[in-house]
Amino acid sequence: KSKTKSYINKSINEFIKNEKPNKVVAEDLTFKTKNKDKLPKKVNRWLSSWLKGYIQERLEYKLSANGAELALVNPAYTSQICRICGCFGNRKGGRFYCETHGVVDADYNASVNVLNRYYDNEITLFTPYKKVKEILISRLGASCKRTGSTKT
Repeated sequence: KSKTKSYINKSINEFIKNEKPNKVVAEDLTFKTKNKDKLPKKVNRWLSSWLKGYIQERLEYKLSANGAELALVNPAYTSQICRICGCFGNRKGGRFYCETHGVVDADYNASVNVLNRYYDNEITLFTPYKKVKEILISRLGASCKRTGSTKT
């Protein structure tokens, strides 16, 4: 665990040194639940060791120390919609499949969606994922065949 944390800190330092960002837009990936006691013990253990919250905390701290800002956005469906048309597609491994625009790199597709979400006034950080889905479906054009059959 300490090696992983060391690697995270080193990578963030290199990113800041090389890119010199003023602002970084990222998904809010901290895990929050109202019913922690209702989750199985194994799931609670797994979530407590989840490092995404640590990455976010370190990124925020190190950006702040270097005069930059971390802007968090709602992560709901950012990896499940096409960055071009907004239609729901399929993500399989490192590829994203859109019926209209074909196959693209899944991480690139999701990162563009994260950046676009920053400028979306209708979907805030605290918009529930079900409401996010309703908003996204209401924006879909007639050419979209899939309407997102998964929860998140």
